[in-house]
Amino acid sequence: VRSHGRKIAGILVETTSAPNGHAAVVGIGVNVLQTRFPPDLQDLATSIALEGGTCEAVDVLAQLVAERFFELSDREREEILRRWRRYMEGCGRRATVTGEGRTIIGAVTGIDSTGALLITNDRGETVTLHSAESVRFEDN
Repeated sequence: VRSHGRKIAGILVETTSAPNGHAAVVGIGVNVLQTRFPPDLQDLATSIALEGGTCEAVDVLAQLVAERFFELSDREREEILRRWRRYMEGCGRRATVTGEGRTIIGAVTGIDSTGALLITNDRGETVTLHSAESVRFEDN
């Protein structure tokens, strides 16, 4: 999620093989009280505090985010994936992605039906990654 072109929140999903199929771990991060970022992030990141907002109780915000997330998880899988694809940051952009012991350079093309990241490399091959340590987008 962005505010004035800078990232204020994000979702990280990591999938893995499990005995009964695939499992996903979802992490949600919101920059709330930060008033400074390291020099390499100053132009890329922001927070609720820096945008002029206030959040007196971070635990209340966390509870609201969790409630909303679990409300969505009760809906049909395809509806969740449709929304995820609609709001997915960076889709269509060129990136360097490191994960599963390899580095792939190409265009982020979306997610598959399991939530795995899809990247089309320079040879036109679609690579599927169930987890990534980093996704670094090229500047436009």
